[in-house]
Amino acid sequence: MTTFESDALRPPGGALPSRARPAPDDGRAVQARRILLSSTASRLGSRCWEFAAPLLLLEWSPGSLAAPAAFGMTSALSRVAISPWLGGLADGWDRMNAILVGTAMQASGCLASVGALAVWNWLSSMEGGDATTTRLVSLALVIAAGIVEKLGAQLA
Repeated sequence: MTTFESDALRPPGGALPSRARPAPDDGRAVQARRILLSSTASRLGSRCWEFAAPLLLLEWSPGSLAAPAAFGMTSALSRVAISPWLGGLADGWDRMNAILVGTAMQASGCLASVGALAVWNWLSSMEGGDATTTRLVSLALVIAAGIVEKLGAQLA
């Protein structure tokens, strides 16, 4: 008779445990599907905003790529500088809390960017305002919100 290394792991008598009864389902499969779907929707929204934000920033610098370039450069630099710290911080958190914080950061970043765009459009349509100051303040708000959104996407 041939012996295998796995024979040492069998219980006495050589009988294998019965697997006739499946493990009780505690809803983890449903939770996993919900998390997967929400993560997919969040990632899709983040990618759409990542594509749309530089196009919308072309309004700040007509005929120039200065605003989209500033947005992209500051977003990339902030991810390089802040992501390791944020990742180390999130390692101590519960996974679900990290996902919730990341998703909340994504949503708040997108909403703040849209709000800054709306404020800029509203203020630029009014007469008598300093267009350069309004443009720079709105651009700074969009860049800050974009950084928050990017870090949230990385965290989630």
